[in-house]
Amino acid sequence: MSGQERTAHPVSRPEGTPLPPIRPIPRPAQRPAVAEPVKRLPGRPPSCPEEVLSRVVALRERGATYAGICDELNRDGVRTPGGGRRWYPSHVSRLLHTRNAQRLLRT
Repeated sequence: MSGQERTAHPVSRPEGTPLPPIRPIPRPAQRPAVAEPVKRLPGRPPSCPEEVLSRVVALRERGATYAGICDELNRDGVRTPGGGRRWYPSHVSRLLHTRNAQRLLRT
């Protein structure tokens, strides 16, 4: 609309007709109390196979760079944790900063 404002049109009803009654909004039902909380481990479950993680950690402990680790994994056709065909240094960095990798690096 060029330069004209849109205005809401009132609902047409005969003069003097009362408005319909306002219905109250129903409240949600109360949730029953849970007897025992579900115990969950914090964080996301690991998506990288233990063999791949162990291999990456071992290569890093031997002094391999992220790029060097990528080259070896790509050469051997190892899939990334997300299922990709090509490893990048960012994949290795993220993998080495996971809780499972940190656990292996400390032992």
